[in-house]
Amino acid sequence: MNKKTISISLATLLISSFSMAMAPPSYSAPATRDTSKVISREMKVDQFDAVDVSGGLRVSLKLGASPKVLVECNEKSMNQVKVNVTKNILSISTPTKFTASHAQVTIIVPRLSRINASGFVEAKLEQMKGSNLHIESHNNCTVESTGMVEKLSVTADGQSFLKLENLKSNDCVASVSGKTFAKVFAANTLKASAQGESVLNVRGNPKILSKNIASTSFFKMLK
Repeated sequence: MNKKTISISLATLLISSFSMAMAPPSYSAPATRDTSKVISREMKVDQFDAVDVSGGLRVSLKLGASPKVLVECNEKSMNQVKVNVTKNILSISTPTKFTASHAQVTIIVPRLSRINASGFVEAKLEQMKGSNLHIESHNNCTVESTGMVEKLSVTADGQSFLKLENLKSNDCVASVSGKTFAKVFAANTLKASAQGESVLNVRGNPKILSKNIASTSFFKMLK
């Protein structure tokens, strides 16, 4: 082997070693979905009037005489659904690597003042009523609601989807950002803010007290 051949071989070896060092790390395949049988479990909870829910869940929330939480989930994943109440706030969460193919939570509460959803939550609030309700949505959550309240406050970011036109409020404060898409209803007054690439549609023909709409956002009063 002459000097030229040795030089070429060494160069090839160096390039190969550098390529291996710079190659992106390999990632393992996604975890297999839990398809074990679906079971139900009623969780014992104290009184609460606010809800924080995060992770990957479907949530159905209704008003009732006494607080109740019912979880339906694949058996192998059931213990990963964490439920607790602290300072009148019900917290429900799942871990990042949650593989259940079915995870549904039914919440019954006498009065709801606030709900905060984050992660990949799909929440449906049925026939809400009361004086004040605050709805927060983050990441990739979907929140839908019906009913009637005096004052509605909405805060949303990420890629939230809020279908709240059937939740009738007298006065509404709505602040959306990111790529949020939201529909709300206000009969009397509205304070609106839309930032990022968000969309805010409003029904009810309210008097607009304030409006802050970015040039990249969309705001429309619907008939």
